[in-house]
Amino acid sequence: LNKSVGGTPPSGSNPTPPTAPSPAVPTPAAPRPATPRPTPVPTPATPRPTTPPKTPKPTKRIIDPSKLTGKFYPDFDAGLCLADGKEFGQAYTFDTLDKCCTNALMNYQDCVTYSLEVYTEEDLTAVLCVW
Repeated sequence: LNKSVGGTPPSGSNPTPPTAPSPAVPTPAAPRPATPRPTPVPTPATPRPTTPPKTPKPTKRIIDPSKLTGKFYPDFDAGLCLADGKEFGQAYTFDTLDKCCTNALMNYQDCVTYSLEVYTEEDLTAVLCVW
């Protein structure tokens, strides 16, 4: 009863493995760990182009308000004294900026500062009295 009939194996028996070798199926190679790349040598930082130094602005010349002569009159609203030729009809006129700013109705330091800001260097040179 253990014989096969017509190539069919008897029940309960193990079939025989084929004797011919089966074609080899290539198995994928296991991935290799990545080879570490060498650390690149850092390139030196390129220096930024240097800008030429800026030419310093000239400092304002210190001017003695008592040496600025002319016909100064106070502009009480602006807090300064002017010598612009429009002094006619003004109640108060003074011969120097110092005298104009030294009155009870003006703050001396503010008056001198504001008055000097009105004039250019050329204007001040023209009215500067040097003894």
